[in-house]
Amino acid sequence: FPDFWDGDYDFFHYIEQAEQTGQHALLLGSRGKGKSLKAGSMCTRNYFHIRESKSYCFAASEGYLTDDGIITKAWDNMDFIDQNTPWGKRRQVNNDSLHRRASIKVTNSSGIETEEGYKSEIIGVTVGDNIDKLRGKRGKLIILEEFGNFPRGKRGWNILRPSMEQGKSTFGLML
Repeated sequence: FPDFWDGDYDFFHYIEQAEQTGQHALLLGSRGKGKSLKAGSMCTRNYFHIRESKSYCFAASEGYLTDDGIITKAWDNMDFIDQNTPWGKRRQVNNDSLHRRASIKVTNSSGIETEEGYKSEIIGVTVGDNIDKLRGKRGKLIILEEFGNFPRGKRGWNILRPSMEQGKSTFGLML
């Protein structure tokens, strides 16, 4: 397990304040401080504890999601939780390198297959040069991983906001 420092407490306190007040958050910092691990753990928290939640992780290139990226860190957290806690979730409908959904396939007495379960999701999306992939996404959590590498990042942020806000209501946190 990683060490927990005062700065980690401050980070999660900041995130909690943003969520409670309907705001979004921006995180800047030097490399090697566990920002991707913390953000991945936020996705995992939603997946295991908030029914039908969606957590999106967007990145300019897939390497920021996979390799030693945020999605890989979330999957490691999920595997640990599945193996060592009573909160394990099956993933029979979506369980691939960039998308996991907590659900099972059930066949009723008429032979019709349906999906049941918690239905929370973590979805990784590579944006590349197409910033419009952000359009229309709404979730409990949207993370723009390595935001400094996004082409036209400010435009992307402004594309996401209308999907995450309506009047005074905010549907989730953008980080």
